[in-house]
Amino acid sequence: MNNLPRKAIWLTSIVVTVFLISGFRDHPTAEVPVIAVLQNPQYGDTERFIVRVLFAQTDTGWVPLINRERLDSAEVHGGMQWTITSKGEAIGQVRIEDTLPTERPVAHERFRWNFTRDMRIEITEHQDFPVIKNTDRKFAGMSSVPLYKPLVLVNGPSLRDPEEWTGVSPDSSYVSLLYSLFKQEVDSLHLGVDYYGNDAGYVNYDESDVMMVDGYSNRTGITIIGIRVNPAKGAGFEGSFQDPDWSVHWYVITDPPELLGKWLELVDVGDYNSDGRAELLFWYSAYNEDGYSLFYDDFTRRADYWWYYH
Repeated sequence: MNNLPRKAIWLTSIVVTVFLISGFRDHPTAEVPVIAVLQNPQYGDTERFIVRVLFAQTDTGWVPLINRERLDSAEVHGGMQWTITSKGEAIGQVRIEDTLPTERPVAHERFRWNFTRDMRIEITEHQDFPVIKNTDRKFAGMSSVPLYKPLVLVNGPSLRDPEEWTGVSPDSSYVSLLYSLFKQEVDSLHLGVDYYGNDAGYVNYDESDVMMVDGYSNRTGITIIGIRVNPAKGAGFEGSFQDPDWSVHWYVITDPPELLGKWLELVDVGDYNSDGRAELLFWYSAYNEDGYSLFYDDFTRRADYWWYYH
């Protein structure tokens, strides 16, 4: 996940923009954007909606709001109204409740390991806002597949997609292009354990077993492609897909292509700090770990807001 390509691209994203006044060690200037998401929670009542405030921009870059001190510095407060965005367009608004959730008091404490897991901000009751059905069953996490797609929230004007990212249709030529690099990353695949709990060993694969899962490109010609080994190769073996080698691997199609990351699904893209370049927000999910990853500055930089369940 530390292999960041030189060029820029954007994937899945849900984003919220807030204004930072002061308080970060990084000394942000006034009116610094903050990124958040409107989503179904992974546990509890998974049909309701919550807000997670994820990242704030400072003078050193995007900072994950991973503890109470950082969240308070972002000046996020109860009653704040956010603009809901999708694909660079405003599609609605939503208002949040107090940022001190009552159901999990531990989230009030500073620097606790479960702060990012439990900091789920409630939205005000009796609101009408747009939702998008998760018909493709993407954004699966540790506990569930959300009924609705996560959506980006912003409280300022920065939401457009200046690079005009669009989906790329599946094409086997991308698999051929990326296969040798993928093979360097994934030589063989662990099958986990069999029905009786015995280690099932490893399975080999060839190019015909690799599939393109998703892809996006922008008007400047930058393309990102996600590929993986067909899950049918591991069918019937418990736990095989918890191994990162089975996950989708994302590549930026440069010369040569470069690995962007694993365990990722694109949420949305937008220019959330008005610098003329797109930020890409991805959903991240691995074993016992969910969250969001933000790629920016032409994919040279990355910020992660992840949480563990136990």
